[in-house]
Amino acid sequence: RDTIFLPVPATGVARSGQVVSSTPIGWPPPQPPAGSFVLFSGCPEIHREHDAPGHVGFGCFSSLMRVTDVNDRGLICQFERDTWIWDGPIRPPEPGVGLSGMSGGPVFALNHISIPLIGVIKRFAVSWEVLHVATFAGLSEPA
Repeated sequence: RDTIFLPVPATGVARSGQVVSSTPIGWPPPQPPAGSFVLFSGCPEIHREHDAPGHVGFGCFSSLMRVTDVNDRGLICQFERDTWIWDGPIRPPEPGVGLSGMSGGPVFALNHISIPLIGVIKRFAVSWEVLHVATFAGLSEPA
């Protein structure tokens, strides 16, 4: 598995001007059960802009999706286009369009009061319209 955690010191958080909060839910974060929902986000190649030399714009695609299968190292979300909930100026990709470039995008569980980061996008299988997510199950707790 190609997962790495990089610590962000408190001084770095302060310089960013962002608020960082965390609800202790244990490690690894609990796997969402089949039938629950996750929020994912990524920047597929099809939405990248190369409008000027030296510039690449990353168009983000985010959506809520139902978890259709869970195993000991990840989960799967079958694209159910008729029930998609999405946000943003970029429409969801049409059937048959690959989502190369989404790998590594965050995936959050929505079955808690908090919204824990539970994994990252592993790949999208275009022929089956299935999003594979690598969860943090079995990984050592970040130091």
